[in-house]
Order: sequence, then structure tokens, then C-alpha cells
Amino acid sequence: MSSNQEVERFLLLLKSQKGKACAALIEQILGTQSIFSFGEFLNQKNVQALKGSSEDKTFQALELFAYGTYADYKKEANKYPKFNTKQISKLKQLSIVTLAGQSTTKILYYKTLQQQLDIKTVRELEDLMIDCIYSGLIIGRLDQRQGLLEIRYCRGRDINEKAIGLMKNRLLSWLKSTDEIIKQLEMQQKNADHLTKQREQQYIQATIKIENVTKDILEKAQVEQAAKGGGGGHD
Repeated sequence: MSSNQEVERFLLLLKSQKGKACAALIEQILGTQSIFSFGEFLNQKNVQALKGSSEDKTFQALELFAYGTYADYKKEANKYPKFNTKQISKLKQLSIVTLAGQSTTKILYYKTLQQQLDIKTVRELEDLMIDCIYSGLIIGRLDQRQGLLEIRYCRGRDINEKAIGLMKNRLLSWLKSTDEIIKQLEMQQKNADHLTKQREQQYIQATIKIENVTKDILEKAQVEQAAKGGGGGHD
């Protein structure tokens, strides 16, 4: 069954299940290997009803898998139900996706990943990264000699309101910096135009001065030539 088919199947089931039955479905979703996006499930009415109820931990778990990381889980482990091996593995894969998206160098070092994901051996880490690649979460290259993962592409994750607010602020900041750059460019253009006009005027003035000097020299030469010619005729 494809990822989309799995999602559609669970969405249909969630519409008819409430309370513990709904929570049980969510636990299945979190362990389903082909599902890595959870926003559609969070939007379901029966899922939202779990928030603040006796099944609140399961709701929090779904939000964690949608927006959070393994580091978030470690900070408040008591906030969530106990995860099985498959669920923990998926959360770690999602964490790699987040780290890949945040990396400006598009390079993730093994040591950093092992520390953040509580992974003891390189073999275990590489198996996890290979699973990420096979699942289509990332496209990259493992460099065992240098101990790093080179990221070429990473899949986007669900975005919550907080993330949207951060993106909005970043865009506004970018627009503001763009306006400043445009103003600086316009100022530089004005300065360049002023310098161009100034040089044109200086060129014109220099040309006129050269023409006047040349004219004076020619006139003086003609007078001297005439004087010499006149003196010779008188003798």
C-alpha cells in the first residue's frame, strides 16, 4: 500500500473513532513506516478532541512527530506515552530531516548526530540514514572516511502556527534588508550619475581650455611669423 493510500485509510478510520480507539489509531500511524507527515491527522475533529483529555499524551505525541524532534522528546519525555522501537526510529529519522533542513552547509557530521540522537555506534547511525534515503526523506551521500552526511535534498516537514510566524518574521526581515539594499543601490546610482556629469563638465571645460590655448599659440605664431616676414621685406 502506498503512502497516500495509507494516509487516506487512516483518515477514514479516524472520522469514526473517538477516545481510546482514536488514540490507538494514532499509535499505529506513528509506527507506520510509509507515513512521515501528520498535519492532516492533527486537523481531524476526533483527534483534536483528545487534547486535554485522558488521551492527551497521545495527542502530544502526534504533535511531536509532526513538528518536533528527538531532542524535544528527551527534554519532556514524561509528556508523551512510551514509544516502541519503530516509533523512536521514525522520530530520529524526522529529526535528521529537520537538522538537514536547518544546516546552512548541507553537511551533517556523524558525531553530532550520534550525540543528538543517542546513537552509540556508527553502524546504527548509518543504517538510520540509509533508511531516510530509501524512504525519500533525504537525498545525500554518506562519507565514511570523513564521518559525515552530505545533503543534496531533504523533504519538508509539517509546519505549525509558530513556524509560520517565524517564517513570516524572517520574510519581513528579508524584505526590510532588501529595501535597504535597494536604497543603497539607488544612492550609489545617484552618486555615479553625479560623478559622470561632473566628469563630463570637467571634460568640456578642459576641451575648451585646450582649444583656447591652442588658438593663442597659433595666433602668437602667426604674429611672430608675420613680424619676421615684414622685417625681411623692409631690408
